Amino acid sequence: MGIVFYSRGKEENVVMQRRKWIWYLLLGMNVTLLALLGMQYGKNQRIQEQIAGKVLRFHVLANSDTAEDQNLKLAVRDAVGSRMAELLSDVQDREACEQVVEAHLPEIAETAQAVVREAGYGYEVHAAIEETEFPSKTYGKFTFPAGKYEALRVVIGEGEGHNWWCVMYPNMCFEGSMYEVVDESAGEELKKVLSKEQIYFKITFNFCSMNFKIKSNNVMNYQRLFLSGIFLSLFMLSASAKTFIIGNDSTTVRTSDTDYADELEKIRMHMPDIEVGNGISFQPKNKSYKLTMRIRMQNLVDVDFNEKFEAQDIDARVKRLRLRFDGYIYTPKLTYLVQLGFSPYDMKTLPNGNNNIVRDAMIYYVPNSTWNIGFGQTKIRANRARINSSSALQFVDRSIVNSEFNLDRDFGIFGEYNQHLFGSLDLAAKASITTGEGRNWGNNKGSGLAYTGRIELFPLGRFTGKGDAMEGDYEREQTPKILLAGAYSYNDRALRAQGSNGDKLLFDQTRNLSSYFVDFIFKYQGFAFYTDFMGRISSSSPLIKSGENVEQYVLTGMGLNVQASYLFRSNWEIALRNSTIMPDKEVQPYANYRSHNQSTFGVTKYLIDHRLKVQADLSYNYKNEFVDSDYNRWQLRFQIELGF
Repeated sequence: MGIVFYSRGKEENVVMQRRKWIWYLLLGMNVTLLALLGMQYGKNQRIQEQIAGKVLRFHVLANSDTAEDQNLKLAVRDAVGSRMAELLSDVQDREACEQVVEAHLPEIAETAQAVVREAGYGYEVHAAIEETEFPSKTYGKFTFPAGKYEALRVVIGEGEGHNWWCVMYPNMCFEGSMYEVVDESAGEELKKVLSKEQIYFKITFNFCSMNFKIKSNNVMNYQRLFLSGIFLSLFMLSASAKTFIIGNDSTTVRTSDTDYADELEKIRMHMPDIEVGNGISFQPKNKSYKLTMRIRMQNLVDVDFNEKFEAQDIDARVKRLRLRFDGYIYTPKLTYLVQLGFSPYDMKTLPNGNNNIVRDAMIYYVPNSTWNIGFGQTKIRANRARINSSSALQFVDRSIVNSEFNLDRDFGIFGEYNQHLFGSLDLAAKASITTGEGRNWGNNKGSGLAYTGRIELFPLGRFTGKGDAMEGDYEREQTPKILLAGAYSYNDRALRAQGSNGDKLLFDQTRNLSSYFVDFIFKYQGFAFYTDFMGRISSSSPLIKSGENVEQYVLTGMGLNVQASYLFRSNWEIALRNSTIMPDKEVQPYANYRSHNQSTFGVTKYLIDHRLKVQADLSYNYKNEFVDSDYNRWQLRFQIELGF
């Protein structure tokens, strides 16, 4: 027995040693990979700067993202491009090109202005040579890395719509190449311009086919280790790092990113369920599908104090931990979304015992930027506070008003329509028909459906980016922007106390519940003001009785939330919020308060916009109660948000 035991222990030790050394090897490879990627990033940055000194770019900014303004942008592009092709026909170098452009700036502006007037618009047009941040862009088989370039910028009106990017010198955008299709002569001209670049390292990385090709003047041993580490680190490192490498024999630049046409960019502008962060993307060469994986977490410490500021309760936990997959299949017009939640907060058990790991599971058909339709499970488009992602909040969490009256997620059919009306006025309409029972329940016995509609008006035009879906003014709107919206939802024979949320009603009872919402948002140069008013109505008594005894109630009534904030240039933000819940008189004795008020002061430091931020807020909670209670309390919360 002793000999057997000793032998088994020795084998286990050997196994453990092997495992340890394997982990050491993997760790070493990954560290090496990260170091090499860092080295390559620095080299890529230097290459981009060298390229920027050899070329002059062309940049046209639309007034807005409406179909009319985007079409106007293309007409201006064509007119200016045709004229510049004439003026630059004999130009032999970048300096001469810039001199010609600078000498004709008034003419360029007038050419664009004439197109705008002829189309019946009153937008002012400005033209100038400026240093501009360009994304990675592909023209034919040539891709220019992202970075700062000198460019002729033609700005139409507010210049807040999606842009058109190209290359003025060498001449790659004119003479039949206006639509970013580069002919061979333009490619040869580019090669001549960049032939002086001394670049010694080339690697083409096809992530989806797992093909690796190295071409170098001096391939060193650590480069082989580098390639091995890529395989072992496939899911640890992002393939979407926008790594670009240029070879001195071809000047070809390749990236793992896909460059989309203007129409697709407009589609994405109004795509539902846009989350913060770029994620990790996978895409084959034929672009038959795209998969983007996003991960986010919120780590929270919550301390409750009594009115004398004596600590009563401490809660430290992972509040949200989510994994999200989105993209398209076969065509960018057929998109999908899957989001899973793994923290106890995200996995609340339903009244029927089902676990709530699946938060979103949607398929969308998005034919254009005007409308889309989706089928599956996601957020009901009712109040703005709920539509906004929890990753884009300026406080540690949403208000108490939202907690009581929001409609949360549900399963059904969802549709959205976007339209520019006139002037700067934009309209968005959203509607859904859902089960009315919330996510992952799957039992419609005895209940009806929920019908929800929402109207949004943008009287001063759309917000920059997705600014209407994020709290605070991180985009620092250069002109005032306003959102005014209203929504109504009717839940026929609801089985739960909050319709699609809350406890199951006792004794198999149901209630016809109506919910209403009004939102207002104002943003300008770092200042943001937001208010939402909402409430719930029951068509019959909100009290659930057993004989004469009230065993349960539906919280009917209304709530008001008001908040304001200012974002400093240092990316520190301060915010104030006041939230009040006012139950109906019939409900007040059972809720044990006439009103519930929460006043909150919040501070946020944005390290990488909403993807990495540190937040803290202090709240005072007050209830106007029917009986004496020590409910009145302070609440201090600290949270770190990380998402990518």
